[in-house]
Amino acid sequence: MSWKEIKKNSTHLVLPDRKTALRRVLIIAAVLFPLTWIVLTVLAYVFSGWLLAVLVLVVVPFCGYLAIVFYEELDKSIAGLRVLMFFLVRRRFFVRLLAERNAIRNEIVALGKEIPTATE
Repeated sequence: MSWKEIKKNSTHLVLPDRKTALRRVLIIAAVLFPLTWIVLTVLAYVFSGWLLAVLVLVVVPFCGYLAIVFYEELDKSIAGLRVLMFFLVRRRFFVRLLAERNAIRNEIVALGKEIPTATE
């Protein structure tokens, strides 16, 4: 069997493109999130009655929303903690980074002033 035949016969092994993978993730999420809420609500009803089941039905989606927001903000928090650590522990490094940032900003502003705008 030649390489071309192997390649032709193995097309089913090709990974999906990004859009297809994203669609699959969205479909799975759309099915599993409500399924999780329903399972937790049924368990709460079986073990504690309808009052806790209604409470779980309201609280669980809200907790999911809070988890999403938390993980989105976690990256910013970690970055802020790194800056604080550099400021407190390695002050010279922090000051040098600040000076470099200001120098780069000043160069960008100077370049922007040199280039004529389209409105002029």
